[in-house]
Amino acid sequence: DTNGLLSATGTGVSGSGTKTLTLAGTLAQVNAALATLKDSDPTTPSDTITLNATDSFGNVAAAKSVAVTVNGLPVTAAPATVIAGVGKSLAIAGVSVSETGNTSSETFTVVLADTNGLLSATGAGVSGSGTKSLTITGALAAVNASLATLKDVDGTTGADTITLATTDSFGNTAAAASVAVTVNGLPVLAVPATAVVGVGQPIPVNGLSLSETGNTTGETFTVTLADTNGLLSATGTGVTGSGTTNLTIAGTLAQVNTALASVTDNDPTTPSDTITLSAVDSFGNTTAASTSVTVTVNGRPVIGSPAAAIIGVGQAALIDGVSLSESGTSTGETFTVKLTDTNGLLSATGSAVSGSGTTSLTVSGSASQVNAALATLMDTDGTTPSDTITLTALDSFGNAAPTTTIAVTVNGLPVIAAPASVVAGVGKSLAVAGLGLSESGNTTGETFKVVVADTNGVLSA
Repeated sequence: DTNGLLSATGTGVSGSGTKTLTLAGTLAQVNAALATLKDSDPTTPSDTITLNATDSFGNVAAAKSVAVTVNGLPVTAAPATVIAGVGKSLAIAGVSVSETGNTSSETFTVVLADTNGLLSATGAGVSGSGTKSLTITGALAAVNASLATLKDVDGTTGADTITLATTDSFGNTAAAASVAVTVNGLPVLAVPATAVVGVGQPIPVNGLSLSETGNTTGETFTVTLADTNGLLSATGTGVTGSGTTNLTIAGTLAQVNTALASVTDNDPTTPSDTITLSAVDSFGNTTAASTSVTVTVNGRPVIGSPAAAIIGVGQAALIDGVSLSESGTSTGETFTVKLTDTNGLLSATGSAVSGSGTTSLTVSGSASQVNAALATLMDTDGTTPSDTITLTALDSFGNAAPTTTIAVTVNGLPVIAAPASVVAGVGKSLAVAGLGLSESGNTTGETFKVVVADTNGVLSA
């Protein structure tokens, strides 16, 4: 033999276990020994066994040779890692068996064991399908055809390993191969329980995000958002339906989360609103339950003020009845009220008051802070012409209140009319005619006090 070690048993056998084997004896003894002939080749190059025979008459048989193909060890190919969705059947591609040489008459057995998942495959020679231990037996082509249908279903998210052991019908064993299976969990949506938006304003819906345990590399996701009233918008890759009540975001986890961070809701009316969200991953897993955001739609700010006010010239007068309100919930919202006066000097006290003592006053802060300051509003007019206070308000959503005005009547100083002199008889009651009081403006609701003092006489009225 050029490479292999030959062996046989029986009478007249010599050189067994070497490259040269000799068999001598009767025809029956030689054939009996030839029937036990074995060849062991430690390497895979092609090999040749040459046979020569002579008989006791000295005759020589024509030489014969046997071309020996030495098949190598079986080799199992498998991906190092795969990613599966929990509870979903995953086709595991890239698993196969190969062997150098001529495998036409050879059979193979592959045993696959899974620590957690249930394995399955189809084809002749498959046993144990739907269990943790799967066996595939048959010719090389048949085994590989079954391996091409290999699937794994993992009901839990723990780390999982598939181990593969392959043997051929010569008794050779492939090096052990294993597949590390990462089992991804269900997609999880994080959303705020509530959100507050301003009517008619595109307001960001903060706090929306998507996550999934495991390895999301190469996985895609689709998030669907439905709004009962408002128009949803977002920017980024994979966004469709922007500006409608139904918004879809699709892409990788990073792309989806980038788009979710840009979601805005624009509600044209003030009734309460609900945004419902659901998500599905490319394994077909969905969020455990639909998630929703209760949206409170705040109305536009409204300024409450008196239509008119009457003040005295040169006197700081309280302008009562000025306030700010807004439907919805103003928690966390800020407001800015601007007051301008054509003539008078406006003032107020409180946090975030600016321009006090001028014709232009600004009050900013929460609704309670603004109303506390407006309750201290004063106007001082140094002249008597009619005056107007104009009020505007803006909330932090960008909504403005309708402009409101207060017509201010500035009453002049009181004026006493009296005769320059009168003549009275001693001891006689004299009616002092021509006495009177007047004041320019509107004295409705105003009160006056007149003190009359006499150096000698006794006064009565």
